[in-house]
Amino acid sequence: MSLLKTGLRPVSPDEMNIIGPMTHFPNVILNTGYGPWGFHAFAGGKLVETIIEKTDNKMFHPLVIEGIKPKRMYV
Repeated sequence: MSLLKTGLRPVSPDEMNIIGPMTHFPNVILNTGYGPWGFHAFAGGKLVETIIEKTDNKMFHPLVIEGIKPKRMYV
């Protein structure tokens, strides 16, 4: 084997996280796109918790939530 690559870190094209339910499959909640900034996933996990539990989100500004929704990537 001459070339081996592992440890892919998925990043969205605009380098923003993708967090929230998919447009066509609302039961599937995405929490991806962190790339090398995986430590941000802790905050994303908290946001996913508020989506699943259907609780009010007071941790993040509404504009931030709009900016990371999957619909901007057509998923």
